[in-house]
Amino acid sequence: MFRLHRAGAAGRPVIAKRCYLSTGRVEDFLYRQILPQLPVSAPRYYGCAPEDEQTCWLFLEDIGDQRIDHSDPEQQADVSTWLGRLHATAAAVTPAGLADRGPGYYFDHLDSGRKNILDNLGNPVLSEEDRTILLAATKRLDEIAACWDQVTAACEEIPRTLVHGDFRPKNVFVRQEDGASVIYPLDWEMAGWGVPAPDLAPSRDRYTGRLIDLEIYRQTVAPTWPNMDMPRLERAVVVGYLFRRLAAVDWAS
Repeated sequence: MFRLHRAGAAGRPVIAKRCYLSTGRVEDFLYRQILPQLPVSAPRYYGCAPEDEQTCWLFLEDIGDQRIDHSDPEQQADVSTWLGRLHATAAAVTPAGLADRGPGYYFDHLDSGRKNILDNLGNPVLSEEDRTILLAATKRLDEIAACWDQVTAACEEIPRTLVHGDFRPKNVFVRQEDGASVIYPLDWEMAGWGVPAPDLAPSRDRYTGRLIDLEIYRQTVAPTWPNMDMPRLERAVVVGYLFRRLAAVDWAS
């Protein structure tokens, strides 16, 4: 990633982000086709340039280096409102061109992570303690797979919409504009169409350090989703936390 000074509108800096072509296409589509339709803040997008058959460059407005501080009540309120507005308004956008991010996508993560662990248990680098831990992990994955119909059922009560897919503090920035804090989530390569549960769940501990204030989120989406009450949102957080952990197991393995 590079900062190109005075390369943007009014001489503002531009960020050049090098990425895989597959994920670059996802972000390019979001910045060009979807986000401009929605009443949410997003960096100015300057386009995508392929580098070779595997990589490309994305060019975005430089919105600064200040990441969101979820311990700040005002910033938490701002980001909760931003996410609620995204989910509620994007629900009316056609999902054509967006990857599936429903429960089937995360079941694939479960299956892939389990297979990767089992395929590599013979690695001589692993100790017996390592193998014990990994076998315990595969047992837990088997237990989750056996009750996946319950996960699917929980998702059926949650509306589908555009989801960021990796909505956590490191990917959410804030910039002061005219005396107000403006939210700018970046890194949309995991985005797609599905239940918003992963965006609501914390990226680490299930019970602490939440980025989203669920009551503010609920108030924001209520005009569009009047049935999204607090118990339903709490269940969505549990589902989202599970989805995040399954994806993490797959990536780590």
